[in-house]
Amino acid sequence: MPRGTAVAKVESSLKSEARKKGLRGRAADNLVYGVLNKTGLMHGNKPTLKGLKPPRPVKQSALKG
Repeated sequence: MPRGTAVAKVESSLKSEARKKGLRGRAADNLVYGVLNKTGLMHGNKPTLKGLKPPRPVKQSALKG
């Protein structure tokens, strides 16, 4: 994915999450790209306009919980 896009940021975090769960190969790909498709960042194997936008910063108030 193009660097600096929302798809790239979410994809890298999902891949690291899959590694933590011990998933490899097709199982890891299904997790990563299934989530990207469901959230609307990708359609099939192509990024959507929503996915090509730069990622939005997270508000600090959202992290305090």
